Amino acid sequence: MKKFLTVFFATMLLSGVIATAQTRSWSVNAGYLSSALSVSAGALSASLDLNGFFVGVACDLPTSSAESTIQIGANWDIKSASLGDESATVHYLRVPVFTKYTHPVNDGMALFFGAGPSFNFGIYGGDDAFASEDGGLYRLHVQLGAAVGMVFSDKFIVKIGYDYGLTKAMRADVSNRINALQIGVGLKF
Repeated sequence: MKKFLTVFFATMLLSGVIATAQTRSWSVNAGYLSSALSVSAGALSASLDLNGFFVGVACDLPTSSAESTIQIGANWDIKSASLGDESATVHYLRVPVFTKYTHPVNDGMALFFGAGPSFNFGIYGGDDAFASEDGGLYRLHVQLGAAVGMVFSDKFIVKIGYDYGLTKAMRADVSNRINALQIGVGLKF
């Protein structure tokens, strides 16, 4: 029964994607990524800056409203940090699932706003970045994000977004999260 339900729901999802194939749009994007790993224990708090860049694709799936879409993305995030003589680089696959509202400003120009969860999957981080003991990063953390931007000439995208960490990012007995600011450009197809 479990296998049947899985196949049934996968078929329904695939048929929905195929049915909207003519009206969905795709985009590629890239930009600057500024993240902060915030750690707090009682009255003490600290932050480690992780700077880098992202590249990715996004698909806007239509909804019943002409102004709104569901935007699903896949971004490769590369973040680097240094502390004293030590430095590290981590790679994440970030999958944002945003509800996006677009408001036309004039011919070929539109303002958009989107919000929703981002799922971050740790891919690579050197020898011990994702270690299972204290201090290692979790392979999955979830953020709640929002983004605003403009589309020019129905093709060129400029946007800024912020993701707030909802789950712990690091294996430790202290409160911690990763928040991120993204500034990027894109090309819509």
